[in-house]
Amino acid sequence: VTNIVHVTTAGTIGAWWFSPPLAEYNYNRGICCSHSSAVTGSLHRACTYSFGSICFGSLLIAILQTLEQLARRARRNRRAILLSCLMECLLSCLRGWMEYFNSWAFVYVALYGYPYIE
Repeated sequence: VTNIVHVTTAGTIGAWWFSPPLAEYNYNRGICCSHSSAVTGSLHRACTYSFGSICFGSLLIAILQTLEQLARRARRNRRAILLSCLMECLLSCLRGWMEYFNSWAFVYVALYGYPYIE
């Protein structure tokens, strides 16, 4: 859910930046709670076309978090403490880099519609 919000926000800001008339509120509809077409369009793209890319980026982070937790559990069980401590540190750094990369990859997914791998 967090990454869908991230992609929706990036897409909305991109629409407001690159095409301001598209992002204006439509008050002529007569609807009480009218939304900007930039917001609804970005949410629609995030939940349909870009959903696979969002899920894939989230899956990579989840795998790294699981491996990090396994290394933490092995360290608590007193099995190969040095190796498990080293693995936990490496996985934590890799997860941090991956989260940073994901935040920019999701911006590209939102703005340009690129797949995650591309």
